[in-house]
Amino acid sequence: MEVAEKIIDQLELTGHDLEGEISFPALGESVLFTIGLSGSGEIEQSHKDSINWLYNNIELEFPKIEEAIFQYYQRVLPDYHLGLGEYADELMPKLSAPNEVWNYVTEPGVFMLPEDEGGELHLEYECTFDVEHGLRVVIKNGKILRVGLE
Repeated sequence: MEVAEKIIDQLELTGHDLEGEISFPALGESVLFTIGLSGSGEIEQSHKDSINWLYNNIELEFPKIEEAIFQYYQRVLPDYHLGLGEYADELMPKLSAPNEVWNYVTEPGVFMLPEDEGGELHLEYECTFDVEHGLRVVIKNGKILRVGLE
């Protein structure tokens, strides 16, 4: 059985999505994993391909993901500091290295869109500096497209 099938077997139908908490390399022991189903309610081959790609490449891609989040963090820090006021240095301090983002960006989740909605893979995170929106890393065809608000 391929990796995708093993992961899909751990998920349950919730509305129009398959969803469940799973263990995933580099992301953690309790990762919310969601597959958005198209109108047909079927799991698409692209979902399986994306799951297999992510599972087989997450260790290699993780430094790129970390760097992309760090660059986003650095870029938005001045604007967030204005909004966070007296809590800015606590919730979003200046960082000197990419691996420091994990002190403020936590609880990764994976969301896969169906092909008719773009077929993107989203790594979604909670973050201390924007508890309402969090942030996401959007990946398609093995490339990071953008990092931003959920």
